[in-house]
Amino acid sequence: MSAEPMSKPVTSRFSYRSPAVKALLDYWGSLPRDGYAPLKRDFNPMALRGSLSHAILLDIGEPDDILLRVVGTAHVNRLGKEVTGQNMLLGFEERLRPSVGLTHWLASRHPFGTFAEVEETSSAGSKVSLEVITLPLLGDTDERSFLISVGYALTNSGGHKSEARGKRLSSWHRPVVIDLGNGIPDNLPEADPDLGQSEPVLITLDDALWGFAGESCSS
Repeated sequence: MSAEPMSKPVTSRFSYRSPAVKALLDYWGSLPRDGYAPLKRDFNPMALRGSLSHAILLDIGEPDDILLRVVGTAHVNRLGKEVTGQNMLLGFEERLRPSVGLTHWLASRHPFGTFAEVEETSSAGSKVSLEVITLPLLGDTDERSFLISVGYALTNSGGHKSEARGKRLSSWHRPVVIDLGNGIPDNLPEADPDLGQSEPVLITLDDALWGFAGESCSS
């Protein structure tokens, strides 16, 4: 009598519903790593297939130099404009840019991964809720490093297309830092409650890989 195959446990500390997040995690985790992260040249975007429209590739030089190198069509449609080639930090409130920039720079250089639930609210009041995961890709030199990110919309209250070009405010919930085996840098910015930030949960890559809770969501 053969034993029943074991089902994957879902960590009580971390779970997500987005199939696009799962696709990126599975593919990133399958790549050979140079230390704690894969090389960008080994990353084939076409391997993400149906998730590619939800992806963003960040090209990082310094904490204030974070270029949107590739922006998927799902993000362009949601924003109502093309932002490829722009500095990612321009999409954040000015008071948030130093901590956001340093966190992304550290994630690409240390390296580590991040996850969060993001709620965007347009100036007209329509909302969209996304699951966003970001993982590092190493460059061939120390001058530039990269982050590959997937942001998948779970809910969307709708709203007219003209709202997309208006001002959008983002709030981040359930922040998670993914330790890839290298620990977490001591100079990672601390959460500031005055900016609506909360302390992140620390998980391992295995926690992230096993945390998929289901595909009952809409893009």
